Amino acid sequence: MLRRVVILGLILGALAGAAGYIGRTPHDRYALTLRIFHPSAVSGWNASAVMRDVHLRRGQKYVAAVPAGGHVFLDLFRKSETSNTHVASAPADGTPLEVETPADGDYLLRVHPALDNTSAVDVSQHVEPSLALPVEGAKSSSIQSGFGAPRDAGARKHQGVDIFAARGTPVLAAADGLVTSVGVNGLGGNVVWQFRPMRGESLYYAHLDTQLVKAGSYVRRGDVLGTVGNTGNARGGPTHLHFGIYARGGAVDPVPYLVSLAPAKKPLINHRHPARR
Repeated sequence: MLRRVVILGLILGALAGAAGYIGRTPHDRYALTLRIFHPSAVSGWNASAVMRDVHLRRGQKYVAAVPAGGHVFLDLFRKSETSNTHVASAPADGTPLEVETPADGDYLLRVHPALDNTSAVDVSQHVEPSLALPVEGAKSSSIQSGFGAPRDAGARKHQGVDIFAARGTPVLAAADGLVTSVGVNGLGGNVVWQFRPMRGESLYYAHLDTQLVKAGSYVRRGDVLGTVGNTGNARGGPTHLHFGIYARGGAVDPVPYLVSLAPAKKPLINHRHPARR
């Protein structure tokens, strides 16, 4: 028997977020409350799927979840002008939907009650960083120079972020991955390259004072790769880690990977589809 859905409310909340050159960027957490009734209990429209639009950045970890016993299906789609592309799903058994956003863009969360769901369900969604800050003890405010900032009088653009810390502070692996190169170059000085095979991305750690890993080693998130310095073209300046992320198309902004940025708030849209089994 089909259930009827009445949307009781949308609860919006905001938690404190990142500061620094990025400005105030609250980490928002918000929830949908769905009420599921038998047709005999409520008269109204025959609707059961609820959609929510959200704008996400590449590298953000998006999480949508329901409490144990909440029998709803969760599906995430990437929107385009012509169609919606499926990104990830979670079954109606309380398993959260978790995905590292593959690209900047508009996405659609579909919340679909199962036929056996007859009670209120709280569906929460939030975003969080997918990578660890790669400097021990660093905070979002430690990032003082952003992606795309002009360099060499505008001749080039900054292809990463600078995370400032005292000389000798441990530089940590931001994720699991393979160390592909440990070397020296003119711009970065002492550098370490790490590859994330599941994402097809290379992580770049530069201006190190010391390098404490070898090429070919596999490191886990949080492992020490070296220490903060000011080698390369940073010599004579304040000590910091230059951290970059390179994908198939070139450098990408590391900020969404490292800092909790609030997703854009979009209105709820109720779509009239039958409940899923």
